[in-house]
Amino acid sequence: MRTALRWLTYGTLLAAVLGWLSWYLAYGQEAVLPTQAVLPELGTATTLTLQENGGVHIEATSQADALTALGYAHGLNRTWSLLLWRKAALGELATWYGEDMLPLDGLARKLGLGALAETTFVHLAATEQATLAAYAAGVNAAFAEEWAHRRDELVLLGVEPTPWAPWHTLALERLFAWLGTTPPPAAERGRLPGEVQAFYETDRRLRQWLQLYGFEHSTAWAVPDSAGMLFFQRHVYGSTALPFFLDARISLGEGRVVEGATVPGTPFFPAGRTATRAWAVRLVSGAEAQPFQVDSTRQFRMHQERLVDAQQQEYPLVYQTLDADLLLAAPRDTFRVDTFYVRRVRIDTTRNDTIRYREQRFDTVTISQGLVLDWPGLQAGTDLAAWMTLWEDRRPAFSLLRGEGLRVSANGQWQVWGTPPAQVRVGPGVVIGEARWTPHLASRLDTLRLLGSEADTTWVADTYSRWAATFAPPLVAAMDTLGPHADIVGEALVFLRNWDHQYDRSSIAASIFDNWIRSYRDSTGTWPDPNVPDTLRDEQLFRYEVLRRTIAKLAEDHGGDLERWRWEYVEPDVRRFPGWVDTLSTARRYRQTARTRYAPLSFASAGHPSAVRWHATPLQEGMPAPAAWEGWLHVQTGEGWQVRRRNIDTRQWLGRHLLDLDPPSPTALAAPPDHTIILRPGAAITR
Repeated sequence: MRTALRWLTYGTLLAAVLGWLSWYLAYGQEAVLPTQAVLPELGTATTLTLQENGGVHIEATSQADALTALGYAHGLNRTWSLLLWRKAALGELATWYGEDMLPLDGLARKLGLGALAETTFVHLAATEQATLAAYAAGVNAAFAEEWAHRRDELVLLGVEPTPWAPWHTLALERLFAWLGTTPPPAAERGRLPGEVQAFYETDRRLRQWLQLYGFEHSTAWAVPDSAGMLFFQRHVYGSTALPFFLDARISLGEGRVVEGATVPGTPFFPAGRTATRAWAVRLVSGAEAQPFQVDSTRQFRMHQERLVDAQQQEYPLVYQTLDADLLLAAPRDTFRVDTFYVRRVRIDTTRNDTIRYREQRFDTVTISQGLVLDWPGLQAGTDLAAWMTLWEDRRPAFSLLRGEGLRVSANGQWQVWGTPPAQVRVGPGVVIGEARWTPHLASRLDTLRLLGSEADTTWVADTYSRWAATFAPPLVAAMDTLGPHADIVGEALVFLRNWDHQYDRSSIAASIFDNWIRSYRDSTGTWPDPNVPDTLRDEQLFRYEVLRRTIAKLAEDHGGDLERWRWEYVEPDVRRFPGWVDTLSTARRYRQTARTRYAPLSFASAGHPSAVRWHATPLQEGMPAPAAWEGWLHVQTGEGWQVRRRNIDTRQWLGRHLLDLDPPSPTALAAPPDHTIILRPGAAITR
């Protein structure tokens, strides 16, 4: 008995040692954060404080020193993001991940993300070059730290950080501007020539691989509540598990403060505040495939480049431009446009099967023109000056971005910048955002305003949809006129009939309704009109058939128990790790990592684009974009930002299993300090 117990003890100890060894090999040893660093570029000593909530505070005596410290903070906190985004912008992903990345690299080269950034830097004014050089000096100082070199992603890839050139910031600026464009809807893309469809498919793959997209869903509003003018903004950025923004507060002495959300790799504040004003800038840009007539006034130019993979194998890349535009489709005499029409017929609801007819028509369009990509990023230029004027009391002038935004002064006066898709007044306030959802969101905000609700209680947690409350009841009532429904469709209609129009986690009706409307739109190309009279019975029967198919699909995907159709299950908040998405990277040595440590994470979801609380919906075009940064403040009171964002850190042992699955709670940007680093001027220290 004693011998068996001894062997059991030995076995337990051996298992513990093997477990620790597995953890060590998988996660490595964590380097220790530095407490000081020497940067020759600094004018005076600068303090960088890392906050408990993931933000940073910088105390500097000049803007140049502050930018150097911000670059250091980005390089230290977002090492992997900066290196990955730079590889994507320069068209060099294949050098890490192999030839699967060549199409994505080719897209970046065709867009000129790196080449035009370098050209732009050369022609910048000396003061702007100095701004970028100060920021790059901080990034490079962080890259020299052991903390950066021991990043797990770099160890797994077997690479180390390489120096950050000042123009690399402009390359990332162009990458984000491109990701801020909105691709054509799927129906529209299907009518384009094959080579143009291939271009947009590659673009979709790039966005999917980086998990960065959906910037057009961002919104902002200035609405009064009982505490004054509430300034709220939401920046949507896709489904990446890596945090996109880094919250920062920069103090320059004498009461000069700039604080908000920064974009790592750049010194830009899309969400910001000073002592006299606050602002929100939507990270959206405009790109369009446009036809052009063939004439002798425009200049075609052939470009040849070389792409390189991980084995240093070279691949030729050839493409054409027309003046400054990228040629998508060469001129031709004809191409065929496929258009589908649905013939709606009476449906016999007493039978289990239904009969529908689809009529297919082909249109042949005769043209003598090709298609080019029109995007301001295809020319040299930068929005650097516009971003830096936000630190001052001047209106910015953007060129790469559309310049859509909202500014609120310390006295509560607001001003809309640019021409956002929707601009809706809410009493003495305003909401800007998407055209479809903003009017409904504004209506709900007006109701909450009149109720005197506060931002940190009701406003940021409200899942009620004025859109659903207006749209759903007449559609559901029309289904009831078609007679009793005893099957699973009848069960679904019970949920729809008793729906409170909340998109909370447990809502089953929300899942049924949004998928029903999407199915109708996919079948007809339009949204259903809730005001169709009951006399149009063919239309009502068609809608019933779409509902029946929608419910059948939900049952197929989630089972016949409607309790499994909760909004959080049907439309989950799924985050993915760029760089380890095994749908594109087929390298054998990365597959297991992509399926374990960097496997997708699923969180509890609630909200809707038409509600105050955000969450993606299947009604939106493209991929779901649940990831968003939210911040709000009362400008007149002088208080700091309250922010809500999900910071995911898998570096610690069992880190992914210890994450809070519930939506993140609001936190003050001015959170307690966690670690302080003193940045000092002096001679460079080489690693």
